[in-house]
Amino acid sequence: MPVSPAWPRLLLAGSILARSDQRAYQDAALRIATAAITLSASETIKDSGAVLLGQLSNFRAVALATERGLLTADVDGRLGMALRIEAQRRQMDQSILVQSSGRWIQVNDFQQRFWSQADNYQWLSASAPTASGKTFLVLQWLIDQIRSSEMRVAVYLAPTRALVAEIEANLVSLLGARSGIEVFSLPIREKHDKAQEGGPTRYLCSDPGAHAPAR
Repeated sequence: MPVSPAWPRLLLAGSILARSDQRAYQDAALRIATAAITLSASETIKDSGAVLLGQLSNFRAVALATERGLLTADVDGRLGMALRIEAQRRQMDQSILVQSSGRWIQVNDFQQRFWSQADNYQWLSASAPTASGKTFLVLQWLIDQIRSSEMRVAVYLAPTRALVAEIEANLVSLLGARSGIEVFSLPIREKHDKAQEGGPTRYLCSDPGAHAPAR
């Protein structure tokens, strides 16, 4: 007969692990939170898993679990006052301002560090685990830069053509209609020259095998 996990102990352990800066410990806390939300039938345990995700600043995972019906909506509304205040404080601390739109987006620790440092360096190398939001944040940063600065052309390099197509579709979705920004996946010289001459701002999405005369 299967033995039910000792959820209170696991969640307590996850809460302790989430305080560490070590990736291995944070990964373990993430696995506990994910298991609580996906495997437990108890709403209390699921909500506790969502709180643990909040401790890890993984607010997008909470939103995704709610969209998929794994969590009942309005988790914060079911928390006690102290936990609710703490959750709201954490959400405020882990938010960044998109200057071009005036919108605040919730991010995790890695995303916040990337956003704060990306403007300060000509070259920046970032490494983070799978599903940590690297692609999402880089696209948000690119869009913010090209909308709020004099940048005319941005180039996104991806290792495969399938990924190029995925990135292109994500950019089109994020930009929306009538953005004045053109997205394309072929490094065409004519489009680059028009952008430099003051035409519509454009993105260049390219694989490493293609070379575009862009800066």
